[in-house]
Amino acid sequence: MPFGVHIEYYFEKEPLGNAGALFKIKDKLDSDFLLLNADAVFDVDFNRFVAFHKQHGGVVTLFTHPNSHAGRVKRDERYLK
Repeated sequence: MPFGVHIEYYFEKEPLGNAGALFKIKDKLDSDFLLLNADAVFDVDFNRFVAFHKQHGGVVTLFTHPNSHAGRVKRDERYLK
């Protein structure tokens, strides 16, 4: 494994979006991972992001930003619904 990274590809017959693609491979998801979109630029401390996820025991932790081309994320106080 180059750089200690294991990569698998899943080819969609039709676009499913991030959640749809993850649902299709849910049986393979047995440990924490990062999902990054290739069309976004990040200036994020990923170590801090992962530590936040682990400290809060989340099933999923999202890093998002306001934009005009994506779906909506509903927030309730500190945590998303």
